[in-house]
Amino acid sequence: METTSEKCVVHQKILGYYCTEDGAFICESCCIFGNHIGHRVERLSNASKHKMKALQNILQKLLSDAKNIDQTIDDLNIKMNEVQDNSMEMRRRAYNLFDDIRKLLDKLQDRVFKKFQEQKDNILRKASNRIQKMEKDKNELQQKILSIEKLFMAKDPTMILNYYKNIIPPSPLSAPRKPDVEDKLDYELISVTLQNNLQHLVGALPRLQQKNVFYVECASDTLLDVTTASHRIGLSKDLKTAFHINANNSQPISQNKFTFCQVLSTNCFKSGQHYLEVLVSDEGVWTIGLAYASIKRRGTDSLVGCNDRSWGLCWMDGNLSALHNSESRAIPIDKPIEAIGLYLDYEAGRLSFYQVSNQIKLLHTFSTKFTEALYLAFYVCGNTWARIKV
Repeated sequence: METTSEKCVVHQKILGYYCTEDGAFICESCCIFGNHIGHRVERLSNASKHKMKALQNILQKLLSDAKNIDQTIDDLNIKMNEVQDNSMEMRRRAYNLFDDIRKLLDKLQDRVFKKFQEQKDNILRKASNRIQKMEKDKNELQQKILSIEKLFMAKDPTMILNYYKNIIPPSPLSAPRKPDVEDKLDYELISVTLQNNLQHLVGALPRLQQKNVFYVECASDTLLDVTTASHRIGLSKDLKTAFHINANNSQPISQNKFTFCQVLSTNCFKSGQHYLEVLVSDEGVWTIGLAYASIKRRGTDSLVGCNDRSWGLCWMDGNLSALHNSESRAIPIDKPIEAIGLYLDYEAGRLSFYQVSNQIKLLHTFSTKFTEALYLAFYVCGNTWARIKV
């Protein structure tokens, strides 16, 4: 059925067709001997139906997109509300933590100041008693001085002799003693008291952190395992530092040792939240991370971050990257790396790396599901080193 009364300007016939190639309305003559010979054409009614069907599909797609946008907006609003609520909750916990610290600090301060006050009051009381005693002695001396001065005016020798034996004491008067060490504040006692209370404060911090759900176990007691260290790795005596050495060891390498310049820690993390810091050099190549004990010991896929059993932060040629399963992600930095903080939440499956300086900056977070115990892992090559911060 024709849907238009307009006519072709060339043939003066009804425009009953539609050229799909040129997107033009044409007449029957245009199809037979006009400019659209051989083109794919449709009757207007059929073309309209096809376009309506296409528009219907487009409309459904647009409606679906609009619905998805609405859902995304709703999700974002929910997320924003969650962030607001979580922020307020975290702020409340942080305030409570600092309030608890302030209260404990005030309590410890009162304890130290009380020790100051006790020493001061004790010294002042002794000094006051001595002053009163000496004032009394002084009055007695002044009385004797006046009596002696009167005798100088006396004419009667008998009177002088009688008063002399009463005035003069049997033994000479001792000079008033000077203040001794006991009359001073005991600075050593105060220092020890202060140090003891500060240690008490430090010891109480984990309890206060746990109370306010901010506790993270510090893993600074982590040591490096000599049984896993490559023969090209040197370890410090305290087993905190790993550094690269040039060694040509012809001895057989045990199955537990790495052939590349790597080492694992002795202790592992298999639950909970843990934090430790690693000092690093700005030369050579290093990778700091965590790995399963089941990581291979030989081959390039044994390198930290080059397999599915390890996660690391790699420094090479002045560039920093996050590395896992041989997939690398560049991390921009605005100043040299001096220390790396590692935060592990085992149950949540999160391993985060931080740049530690005056300000803490998040560098990268790995999210996964950990299935084995995790060990600290170092790779050091060239003139470089890495050290677990105490």
